[in-house]
Amino acid sequence: HGTGIEAVVGISNYDMVTEEHLVASLLAWQPEAMMIAGFDHTDTARAMLEASGVRIAELMDIDSRPIDVAVGLSHRRAGFDTGRHLLGLGYRRFAYIGHDWTADRRARLRYDGLVGALGEVGVAFSALALGTPPPASVFPTCLARRGTALLGRRAWWPGNRRGEEPEVPAPAEEAELMPV
Repeated sequence: HGTGIEAVVGISNYDMVTEEHLVASLLAWQPEAMMIAGFDHTDTARAMLEASGVRIAELMDIDSRPIDVAVGLSHRRAGFDTGRHLLGLGYRRFAYIGHDWTADRRARLRYDGLVGALGEVGVAFSALALGTPPPASVFPTCLARRGTALLGRRAWWPGNRRGEEPEVPAPAEEAELMPV
C-alpha cells in the first residue's frame, strides 16, 4: 500500500548555483513539500522557494529566519557549549581545525560560538587552520603542542583524555597553521 508520495533527492554539495538548478528542477515536479539544507540560497533560489506555495523545511540550522519552517540546531550555541565544556575540563590552549567557511556558514557559526565561550575567560586560539580538508599534517602538529584541545572534525582526538599524552607521529610536512 503506497502513499502516492515519492522522495526525490538532489545533492548540491553546498554549491548555491547547483542548489538553484536543483530547486528549479524539483519545483517543476510540483512537490507537496521540500527539505533543503540550511538558509544560504541564491536570491533566485530563495525567490522560487518563497513564490512556490510549497512547504519548505530548511534543515540543519535555526540561527536565521526560515522561508517557512526550520529544523535543526543553533550552530553558534553548539560552538559556545563545546567551548564551555572543554574549559570545564581544564583545557586552556586551543587549536581550531575546520571547514572552509565560504563553503559552509554553519562551520563559521560554530567557530564564532566557540570564540565567544573562550573570550569570556580570556582564552584565544594558539593556532587556526581552515580548508577542505585541512592538511593532514595539521592534526599531529597540533597534538604535539602539549595540553592543546584540538577542535575540528572531532571535539577530542581519540585517546586524548584529560591527563593523558597522546602518541604523536612526526608531521610529514610543515603544518599550515595561522597564528591568531
